[in-house]
Amino acid sequence: MARTNQSHGQRPKKIYDRETKSSDIKRSLTHKSNLRKNYFKLLEREGEQLPERDQEQASESKPTLTYQERAKLARERKERKRQDKIETTKRNLQDAKRKRIEREQKKEKLLKAKTKTGQPLMGPRISNLLEKIKKDL
Repeated sequence: MARTNQSHGQRPKKIYDRETKSSDIKRSLTHKSNLRKNYFKLLEREGEQLPERDQEQASESKPTLTYQERAKLARERKERKRQDKIETTKRNLQDAKRKRIEREQKKEKLLKAKTKTGQPLMGPRISNLLEKIKKDL
């Protein structure tokens, strides 16, 4: 039964905590097992054929693996996961390097830009200096 928290003049509210939840689960499991047990007793009394248990069927259909085989599969999965992580890291590093090179080339191109008379453009140089000052602050 869920505990209740009563306040004056209000309806009691149910409090669900770990203890209450575990007792509810235990109660439902025992209820189900009792129903199942009584069902099989009833079938025996009536002389009906008992259906096969679900657990037996499940165990027969699954191939059983030895401890070594399961450990080997786990190692293979772990190794595959590690290799995937290494590949993604390499890809990310290459992308970052490529982007950095592109940025530097674009910046260099802007700084080398000249007017028609051959004078350097001051706009990109000033914005570059402003960015440097903002980074330092």
